[in-house]
Amino acid sequence: YKKIILENIISILENDIPLENKGSGMENLIKTQIALDKSNSKLDVIMIEEPENHLCYTNLQQMLSTINSYSKDSQLIITTHNSMIASRLDLRNILWIETNTNQTSKLDNIDEETAQFFIKLDNNNLLHLLLSKKAILVEGPTEYLLLPYFYKKIYKRTLAQDGITLITCGGISYKRYFDITKNTNIKIAVITDNDEKDTNLSYMKEHNSQSISQKIFMDNDLKNFTWEVALYNCNEQNPDLEKCAGKIDPTADYKFNKVIYGKNGENKPILGKMLNNKVDVAYKILQYEADLQVPKYVKEAFKWINE
Repeated sequence: YKKIILENIISILENDIPLENKGSGMENLIKTQIALDKSNSKLDVIMIEEPENHLCYTNLQQMLSTINSYSKDSQLIITTHNSMIASRLDLRNILWIETNTNQTSKLDNIDEETAQFFIKLDNNNLLHLLLSKKAILVEGPTEYLLLPYFYKKIYKRTLAQDGITLITCGGISYKRYFDITKNTNIKIAVITDNDEKDTNLSYMKEHNSQSISQKIFMDNDLKNFTWEVALYNCNEQNPDLEKCAGKIDPTADYKFNKVIYGKNGENKPILGKMLNNKVDVAYKILQYEADLQVPKYVKEAFKWINE
């Protein structure tokens, strides 16, 4: 007798289109829905392997919404390499295995406020951080663009070659990243702005005196209140910086945070242009391979992360 496999002759249709012709992502969505529906039949455990596979961002959000709606009906065990899945399903549920030691770690000790912060934060590099040995956290895109360039300029090696992960976390949210790594062995250097506030310098000094594996680095001079100002002040006479800033309009105010940096104000039009065109100037520094001096606090962060 010829063996007949039902899967080969029966197909599920959606809007008259066979499931197998809907694409792997849609197939995953439907199969997940079917599996979770079975939880109404009192299944004790449902296991889902890497639900992010073949899904675009919108469908991944739909998948997470479906999983969350059923999470109380059965025990769900999900494996993933996706930071959004890990954070949206609550960091306090995470277990991960250290590949070098095979030891299991978890984040069930973080507070609810931090867990809720990452649930709402779509764009995060949480798993990159948790799976790192050493990491540098920065505020924004300009630091993210230029730090690898400056690091290689100093050490003649890349961040990746030295096992360092670079993560942009935005503003002071690095404190949230501190919360989730405080009981791990991950070495973290934060490169951030002092924002012209004594309180930020005081916080840095207090934190650094109490922490061994997490350090904050910012310029000690309040005049260097942000990345571009610190970079400008140690390269003010460097023709490469002027080249990267591009053509200066002598009639422009180049106003930033109510300060006029044009010739009718601070008379630092290059700095004014840098502050108003941060990413563009950073890109040109990379494009021209500008030979710039690296701010002291950045070099201190590099040195510490390598110790």
